[in-house]
Amino acid sequence: MAGERFIDEIKSTCDMACEILKLTHDGDDLEPMDLKLTESAVNGFLNKYGKTKFGELYKNVTDGVYAKPYLNGIEPFTRDHEGYIFYKGIHVEHYSSNYAYTERAKSNLIELKRRCEFLERNDVAVSSVNVIWRWEKYADEFGVEQLKLLNNLLDGKGLEYSEVELYNCGYNEKYYVCGKPSLEEIRINPVTQELKNRDGDDEYNITIRNYVYGDNENLTASDEIVSLLPLCHDYLVNHEFSELLSETVQTTDFGKNYGNVRKLDEILKNRSVIFTHNWLIGGNYDHEHFIVFGNPTLDEIKENYGYCKLLKLHPDDVRNYSMTYSYGVGAPITKDEIPDMDEFEELLQELYEYLPKHGLAKEIDRSDCLYDKSIEDSYSYEDYCEEEGFEP
Repeated sequence: MAGERFIDEIKSTCDMACEILKLTHDGDDLEPMDLKLTESAVNGFLNKYGKTKFGELYKNVTDGVYAKPYLNGIEPFTRDHEGYIFYKGIHVEHYSSNYAYTERAKSNLIELKRRCEFLERNDVAVSSVNVIWRWEKYADEFGVEQLKLLNNLLDGKGLEYSEVELYNCGYNEKYYVCGKPSLEEIRINPVTQELKNRDGDDEYNITIRNYVYGDNENLTASDEIVSLLPLCHDYLVNHEFSELLSETVQTTDFGKNYGNVRKLDEILKNRSVIFTHNWLIGGNYDHEHFIVFGNPTLDEIKENYGYCKLLKLHPDDVRNYSMTYSYGVGAPITKDEIPDMDEFEELLQELYEYLPKHGLAKEIDRSDCLYDKSIEDSYSYEDYCEEEGFEP
């Protein structure tokens, strides 16, 4: 009986799919995602939610109320199964399936719409040639028009904004925001999340260019102002209306260690932490390493389990290389101020490579001799404390 019900369900699904294709000119009138939904239904790939959506599609098509949805909800753009983008039925662009439904594509569609509307207002034929390939012919006049819209929204006030450029595993993305974004704001931005979902890499090369337009008090920007930034930026920069305030280039890992840094910051609360990475070598091959809070003395190093272990193997040949770092701002935090020392030391263990690698921790002391804690460099931990006004 179960087998018969399964066969009946397959037959019913196939009949529904055939009816949908028959009423939509073999699927040509379907939005590509709806055609994919129909294919998945026939192949038995739908979950409970997918089956519900397929049922809704079937009802809309057979009731004669189905209308091809606008691409990313932006009227009047539609996309066919080959990826061609149409504005009121006129071909103007081409987006691949991997790109068509991304945040970047949505942003570009908004600009594409404004270009098409600009051409219509100026009695120029809307076509892929005029909108894309020969757009430079209209770019300056378009920039002036968009700048007028921006100025009306600013109402005499200035605007600080940033261009954020991301590079990740061969992919480049760029977007604009008002103000200067923090790393956390960049991490949660949909463009960043899409890059991560594309290839799963957590490390990004990030360039932030911070600009100011206008001399007056900066305005808290609306969504409409943000949408105009990609349209106005090139014109503002090319005509020197925008001033570059700063350019920051950095490599950031938004994976597990990024979250650990935030945990560490919550514990420090505008304080700093001193920690030391000790690397012990016995003979030519055996080694141990450990991370400790603060700047340990020789006696503290000799009490470490790793040192004792190596000393048994190499009684006359154990060497220590240590690097002491400072992370954070303000006076160094003490052990008594740390609520959970075990958790804190685990965080340091996770971050001892990440912080220096990304320029977040400053090296303040270095030693390459276990028995003589002399510093090769002239800059020592004591020098750092004196420079920062702290007690060693």
